[in-house]
Amino acid sequence: LSLHDALPIYNNFLSMMQSPNFPPPTVRSSNFELLRIFCMLSIVAVHYVWHGGSAASGSNIAAAYFLGNFAQIGVACFVLIGAWFLIDKEFSITRIFNLSKQITFYSLSIALLLFIIGMASYTDIIKNAMPIIFKRYWFLTPYVFLLFLHPFLNYVLNACSKKQIRFLCISLFIAVSVIPTIFIVTDPFGFNIFRFILLYLIAYAIKKECIRIEFKNNLLNFITSITVAFGMYSLSLLALRWNYTDFASLYPKQMSSVPVMISSVYLFLGIKHLTFKSNFINKLSAHTLAVYLISEHTCLFKWFWTDILRTDKLWNAGIFEYLGYSSLIILSVFVSCILIDYIIKNTIYKILPNTPKFLINIEHYFKIKT
Repeated sequence: LSLHDALPIYNNFLSMMQSPNFPPPTVRSSNFELLRIFCMLSIVAVHYVWHGGSAASGSNIAAAYFLGNFAQIGVACFVLIGAWFLIDKEFSITRIFNLSKQITFYSLSIALLLFIIGMASYTDIIKNAMPIIFKRYWFLTPYVFLLFLHPFLNYVLNACSKKQIRFLCISLFIAVSVIPTIFIVTDPFGFNIFRFILLYLIAYAIKKECIRIEFKNNLLNFITSITVAFGMYSLSLLALRWNYTDFASLYPKQMSSVPVMISSVYLFLGIKHLTFKSNFINKLSAHTLAVYLISEHTCLFKWFWTDILRTDKLWNAGIFEYLGYSSLIILSVFVSCILIDYIIKNTIYKILPNTPKFLINIEHYFKIKT
């Protein structure tokens, strides 16, 4: 085939690819991906504060509370983001398997490495081989349960009227958020899944326009979120000064407290209306879960935060020195975990098994639709 003959074929191919039937690959919106990154940074910040001990000791308690104040807002936003996309999706065993594979890989790998150097026991290996069952990561056990539950939630909610959905949201909000906040109950019903279901209901109600709580001026959504968050921070400091430690720790530590819920929902609403696309943010966001899996490993975090990073040295530092070094540590941990996950996903992770065929057959047999 001569060059003269090949040029028309090449030009026809280009024309075909540029036609409406072959649209160029699109980059998904990056608003929620940016929120994921912010959420994970806030979660690393609270791990630094609580595991490092700076929230309980030293002269920088106020600064420590500032760093850790937004973590539960980040956790709630994580659930809202996941729920937002699950609402319109069918049940997928592959989704659950891939998430479980990632959780188990990090949980077991880190436990085995620590066992080799004498920092983990046989019991740790057994528990970390089944991290979801043994709740090695408190957030992920109820989240995986929500993945199993979501098609049934969708089925019920799709059959409800908007008025009934509003009633469900208000009732569960009072039971899971308002009452525990008033009476300072840190673990309502003893099971996190109720908090996750509440956030799922809120996301569903917003997406299906069953409730309209957002401001038309999107800036007001962000202002509301920030105002409530700093109000929560101020209340925590006042409670500390008056030695109401239970009250002081409720808001920064409790995902379902009223201020956390309000701030989370309005931050989510504000981000929802932002429209921009960034390949870099999307790729970075894909590695955020690994930051949590590595830095919050139950066999690792106490040794990591106290013995390796020696955060106790900053307890009585000047406030600007404390905030500066703390921010550097938090960012370093975040970036390091991202790089570790990037390397693993491009090497070891490629040889891990895909979803077993028998699980796919089970999914096809039941074919749960919403």
